[in-house]
Amino acid sequence: SDKKVNSQFNTLKKQYGSSFDTTLEQNGYTESSFKDQIRTTLYSEVALKALKKPTEKQIAAQWKKYQPKITVQHILVKTEDEAKQIISDYQKDPTEKNFEALAKKNSIDTGTKDKGGKLTAFDNTDTSLDSTFKKAAFKLTKAGDITTTPVKTQYGYHVIRVISVGKKGTMKEHKKDLENQLYTTWQSDQTVMNGIITKVLKKENVSIKDNDLKDVLSSYLSTSSSTSTSN
Repeated sequence: SDKKVNSQFNTLKKQYGSSFDTTLEQNGYTESSFKDQIRTTLYSEVALKALKKPTEKQIAAQWKKYQPKITVQHILVKTEDEAKQIISDYQKDPTEKNFEALAKKNSIDTGTKDKGGKLTAFDNTDTSLDSTFKKAAFKLTKAGDITTTPVKTQYGYHVIRVISVGKKGTMKEHKKDLENQLYTTWQSDQTVMNGIITKVLKKENVSIKDNDLKDVLSSYLSTSSSTSTSN
């Protein structure tokens, strides 16, 4: 619905702040065409969930990769020695307040330093963070834990501290999360999505009475990078 599209649009606009218009332009969007893209994504998500159900085997495989959401703060510096010094300074007063002060004073990550180095919560499906960074963060098991050796990534050296971390629990407890993770993976797989949208357009299992929806889904196929469905 337009309400959902506008809500997602406004959330992203707020997230990007003053760089939103530039980001749209760099990616070849106007506000109107970006809203169309959001609408397509929402429609295709509904179609995917209607036509493709995760199997128990797929859920079990996803469970092996599963990490519950973790919220961390980090300090990024240029050298290993600087990172070691920060770890030493933190251990003299191992509190969130001290870590925040050290982040504001030392971190070269301009996007987070003024927030005490705090990052948005993430889990194993996150693709925005460096894999080495994520691996180090997931080894920390409780609030207040920090990496006792510097974590090297392409950006420099990090010191990571846990603010909160979810309990892994059992596969049964997280079945819904695991299904959602599979859907997220499938949604970014062009081959899977083309198959789903083709099914919808052929009215296999699903009846579409909304012409706008048909147009949007047809457009999804014609602009995809995969081969056309006529092959």
